Amino acid sequence: MLLSNLVMKPVWVLLIGIACCATAWSQTMPAQSPHVVNTPLHGQSRLRVIVQIYDVALYAPNEVSPESLYERPMALTVKVARGFRAQSILKQMVKELGYQKLSPSLIAGYESQFATVLSDVSTSDTLTGVYTPKQGWALWLNDRRIGQWPDDAFAKAFFDIWLGPNASQKAVRRDLLKLPS
Repeated sequence: MLLSNLVMKPVWVLLIGIACCATAWSQTMPAQSPHVVNTPLHGQSRLRVIVQIYDVALYAPNEVSPESLYERPMALTVKVARGFRAQSILKQMVKELGYQKLSPSLIAGYESQFATVLSDVSTSDTLTGVYTPKQGWALWLNDRRIGQWPDDAFAKAFFDIWLGPNASQKAVRRDLLKLPS
């Protein structure tokens, strides 16, 4: 009996912790994007790999679908749960761009463009990519725009890390786009 109590106690602690995180999650992201007018919260998700890595939210017109994704302005906000060095973020971005089946030379070009603006992030910082059709995208760190690229292909490659059919985190994509399981 004593052994089962010892085994069950961590399980209850874990379940209570998950319930608390779920409650906190519902209030993490604002209902409207502060960066794009008339873009309500469309979908949100949390990436956990043993520990929480980030919360992510897609702000887009309600009728957005994978097929119409790049027809209207949208914002993708990532709120980090822990600090990361710029080099780590860049390395992960390059890995994720590789899943998008881009050529190594194209990925290297995007990496060098992104490296010029990226800095370390701290716990609770937000990185927001704002996409405008046929005009490219801008990147915000909290309330400061840190980069802008008129390259529509770069914008789509970046957003496809989370939203594209080759996204490595399928559950995150499904949550953001409100796709069936």
